[in-house]
Amino acid sequence: MSLSVTLTVYLGVWLEALWLWDAASEKYGDQNTSQIKAPGPSRTVMVSGISSISGLILIGLSEWAGKNTLTAAINSFLSNILMGAAMLFILAAGAVGGRLLPRLNEFNIAAVLVVVAADWLLSGDLIQPATIALVIVSTLLLSGALVLPRTPPSPTQKVLYYLVYLAATVFLAVRSGFLQGTGKTDFSLPEAFVFGATFTFFLLYCLFGIRFFLIASSMALPRNRVYAQPIMKKLYRDDQISALPFLLIMTALVAIMIANHSLGWTPSENLSNIAVILCTQLFFRPHKGLEIV
Repeated sequence: MSLSVTLTVYLGVWLEALWLWDAASEKYGDQNTSQIKAPGPSRTVMVSGISSISGLILIGLSEWAGKNTLTAAINSFLSNILMGAAMLFILAAGAVGGRLLPRLNEFNIAAVLVVVAADWLLSGDLIQPATIALVIVSTLLLSGALVLPRTPPSPTQKVLYYLVYLAATVFLAVRSGFLQGTGKTDFSLPEAFVFGATFTFFLLYCLFGIRFFLIASSMALPRNRVYAQPIMKKLYRDDQISALPFLLIMTALVAIMIANHSLGWTPSENLSNIAVILCTQLFFRPHKGLEIV
């Protein structure tokens, strides 16, 4: 892997971590604690812009320098030291501290289910008509159960819904070759950026999924269910929005996925991964100016 590709991967890691931090910041907005608050959207945009420009300059310089002893030494340092630091940060701040985990509502979860199901169906891995029908019907039923009720779910239901979201996310990570991608070295620059962002996202939710599964399992005991409310308060949001924006956005996303499958604009797994990130961090979050209802 060349230095320019390594820098592009880390640019994707940094920007995704930054936007995860921003999306998760609202759950600390009404608390008077000593924790450092995440920057608001305007500052996030500014930092993202500065980071992108700086990163593109460094990537351009590394492309101009080519392969030599100096760039090889820098590349070796970045590949070994910074990757370890990035993984430690994701584990500590995200999977353990929860500081990178945006709160979700039913629409975020339903959207991810639709994207994962569409990716699976378009892949051609399902050849039995009964299996295809089962995937379509179960996705429609689960999505309908999530978005049609107009009252917030109970804390126990929220735990179950979040488990479904984590299962779908981990399933997509495995299907898209996330684990195999960590050993890949022949990225193009756009592929390297997407890999850096999706690496951050999937690693966060795979690690947190292990922790959350243990938490959810403990709630099989009735005496532990009282802890569901405080836990889900930082993971789940009760915003109720109209189903029309959901239908419009998901119709557009699925249409793009179908067109990409037919025309081959970009690898299907990259598009599906980006769609899941958008459905988690950007779409269906009605109260912030940069977020799409």
